[in-house]
Amino acid sequence: MEKAKRKNRKLPWIIAGIAVLIIAAVYAVAAMHYQNHFLPNTAVNGVDASGRTWSEVEEELISVMDTYVLNITGRNDIKDSISSADVDMKMDFGSSVEDAQTEQNEWAWPVSLFRSSDIRLDSLITYDKEKLSEKISSMNCMGKKQALEPEDAYISDYDKAKGFSIIPEKENNRLDTKVFSEMVDQALNSMSTEITKEMLEEKDAYLHPSVYKDDKALNALADQMNKLTRVTLTYKFGDETEKVTGDMIAEWLKAGDDNQVVIDSDKAREYVNTLARRYDTFNTAGTREFKTSYGTTINVTGGDYGWWMNRGDTTNELTAAIEAGEDRELKPVYYQTAASYSDYDYGDTYVEINMTAQHLFLYKDGKMILETDFVSGAPFHKETPDGVYGITYKERAHTMRGDGGADDYRVETSYWMPFNGNIGMHDAMWRKSFGGSIYKTNGSHGCINLPYYAARTIYQTVDKGTPVICYRLAGTESRTTTAHSDREIAEIGIEAIDRIGTVSGDNYASAQKKIEWARQVYTDLSAAQRKYVTNYQTLVDAEKALRSLQ
Repeated sequence: MEKAKRKNRKLPWIIAGIAVLIIAAVYAVAAMHYQNHFLPNTAVNGVDASGRTWSEVEEELISVMDTYVLNITGRNDIKDSISSADVDMKMDFGSSVEDAQTEQNEWAWPVSLFRSSDIRLDSLITYDKEKLSEKISSMNCMGKKQALEPEDAYISDYDKAKGFSIIPEKENNRLDTKVFSEMVDQALNSMSTEITKEMLEEKDAYLHPSVYKDDKALNALADQMNKLTRVTLTYKFGDETEKVTGDMIAEWLKAGDDNQVVIDSDKAREYVNTLARRYDTFNTAGTREFKTSYGTTINVTGGDYGWWMNRGDTTNELTAAIEAGEDRELKPVYYQTAASYSDYDYGDTYVEINMTAQHLFLYKDGKMILETDFVSGAPFHKETPDGVYGITYKERAHTMRGDGGADDYRVETSYWMPFNGNIGMHDAMWRKSFGGSIYKTNGSHGCINLPYYAARTIYQTVDKGTPVICYRLAGTESRTTTAHSDREIAEIGIEAIDRIGTVSGDNYASAQKKIEWARQVYTDLSAAQRKYVTNYQTLVDAEKALRSLQ
């Protein structure tokens, strides 16, 4: 009985011991299992590794690469993606998965039943960088169709009501290749699955404009351009007025590279060309309507008279006036001017030469103050051309010389007024008469030979540029001539001597020239003509005074 009681008391201990042995065996067996398996509730880089070997886990981790995709969303919801296959991505954990498994405490496996663990391991991610670069280049967020470059603020086109204004910049949605590539590289290496537009904004991954609407230089430029559009420049062509308005100027303005106002010289030149085409009358083949002193209106062709604008210099002065920014009246720059901007540019002061009648008329301010016969160039040989010309210059005491050929000559003229090259009006002391048909048999070398008194009157009336109108008018032929008396011819000598004046050391050179001229004119006079030279002794005394100075 007593033995039975003792056995009953030992039984629980025996059972407990057996249980302990079983538990210990189970614990030990489990611990041995977890020596090469991951503990329960363990994840590696998000992959469930519970009870799995390191090779099994590594294989699954690597298999994730096959389905890996990096999704990208940018501004304007532009979407792109990069898959592992696009860039030949590969993952290499080395021994890190195995090490993570072997480093765990397998004897602590019971604890893991109640506590989860996520092991984060670094892996070596590799990919083809050249393929990635090509992929990025072809993405929507980098393409020209959807991804637009940022736009700088700029000056608007001119508005008549508002003038020039600033058009604000646009950020748009073109990514900075360098910054974006770095973000993609980081995402691929960390196996991140997305890059959001918020992430792109945070990293300042977008390109920015270089000029914003509050840029001081840009606003100063707009102000200057608006200032110039308030300018009005005026040209006057007789009764006609041409205005360069602000609206016109605005079309010629543009911004230079250095934020300076640039005037388009081509457009300014075209405006000047328009003025020249409208108001220039210079044309060697041009035809002008002219009412002759005979009452007949004719068309005169030829000559080089008329308004001839220097378009280059006029354009330069126009652009300079615009840049000055002030209202003003401008005058074109001319190579050659005329008398009037009216339909008849020769005005009402001119010399009218009728070759047919060998007769000349001199008008001043619309009133005829002289008419005279003359001798013009010989027909078919030295014929004086028709046309409208302008006095080139005028000169006293001019010596005319031939070209040294068979027709060589040397003559003295007191009044020389060229108007067509070497063709001009002058006195001709060697002629006894003028007009009629003298020119047909004894014509000049092309010049208009005049009686002395007529040449002097014309010389005293005309100036450089005075129109000379040469024409022929059938039915006006004349048989009468004008005599050139010895007394009139002698006036040439008298006047030449009177021009000598006082002879002194202060004016030696000019006095010598005048004395030599007077002596030559006197020598060319005939004996009959010299009788009328009442001041001959003045020439003798002047020559004596000149010799004493020598």
